[in-house]
Amino acid sequence: MGPDYNGSTSEVGSPVESCHADEPTPTLTSETYATSPADRARLKLGVGEQVTLVYAPGGASWSIAGDGAISFNDGDEPIDAITFTAAEVAGSVTITADGEHGSCSLTFEVVAPANITVYKRSGTPLKHEQGMVECGFEAYAYLHPNDVNFYRVMIREKDSRATGSGSSSRLSGVWHSSFEHDREDYTIHDPAGGGNLSEWVGMVHHAERYGSNTGGYDTIWQRLPNNVTGSAVPFTVGVLSFTIVWQWKVMGKSAVTSLPAIRQVHTVTDDGKMQTRKNGDSRSSNFDDETTTPVNFLS
Repeated sequence: MGPDYNGSTSEVGSPVESCHADEPTPTLTSETYATSPADRARLKLGVGEQVTLVYAPGGASWSIAGDGAISFNDGDEPIDAITFTAAEVAGSVTITADGEHGSCSLTFEVVAPANITVYKRSGTPLKHEQGMVECGFEAYAYLHPNDVNFYRVMIREKDSRATGSGSSSRLSGVWHSSFEHDREDYTIHDPAGGGNLSEWVGMVHHAERYGSNTGGYDTIWQRLPNNVTGSAVPFTVGVLSFTIVWQWKVMGKSAVTSLPAIRQVHTVTDDGKMQTRKNGDSRSSNFDDETTTPVNFLS
C-alpha cells in the first residue's frame, strides 16, 4: 500500500494509454504510490511522485522520453512491472513498454508546487489576553495544486524584515526570526539573504480540498503593549507586515525553488481590534475579548 496522503482538482488534457499490437491485445496500467488523491490511475503527477506501471500479458522492454527515472520491480526478463519516479522539474514524460504482443505507452504530466496557502487549524482557539491588543492563531500551510500529491517535497520558510507604521513603527526593520516564538525555527544561516532559514520539513498529509501539508503547524501572532497602543478608545492604529518567501525541493535533490511571496499582516484599529492575517486566512480579537490560548501555543 502506498503512503496515506489524503485539493480541488484542475482539468488537464489527460493523455491516454496508446497500444499498437497483435492478439492478444496488451495493456499498460499505472497506479500511484500515494493513495490520495483517490484517482490512483491519474496521469498528472507532482514532482518526485512515484508510480507503478504494469505491462500485460508477459513482459516488455522499457524506455522513457523526458525527465525522471524508471526502476525495475523484479529480476525476470522480460520485465512486466516498473516504478517511475517523477523528476524535480515539471514536464511531459512518456514511458513505453515494448513486449511480445506489441507496444504500449503512457504519457504523464509532471507539475511543480505552484503556491502555498495558510489556513487556521480547525477547532483551535485564538491567542488573546483580555486587556491587550493581541491576536494569534495556529495554522497549517498547504502546497498546491491539490490534484497531485507532493509527499516527496520538502519546504522551508525564509526570514524576512518587518515593515511597521503607527503603533507598530518601532518594529520596522526587525527580522521575523527575532520574535521569540520563531527563534528556534530559524536555525540555518542564509549568507545570500542576510537572514535565516527554517529547517526543511516534509509533506506528510494530503487532503483533496486543501492540498499537501507537513502535518506541523505555523504560529501566526502579534501582541503590542498598552503603552504603545493605548488602553482605551481611540487606540493608536498601526500596521505590521512581512513579505515571506517559502522554498521547496524534492527529497534527496539539491535544487531549491522559491514559491510566490505571501504576506503576514497585523493591523490595529482605533477600536482596539487586532487583525492577524497570513496569506489565505485572517482572524481578529478585540481588546476586551476574553482570554483564550491554544494548547502548547508558542509565543
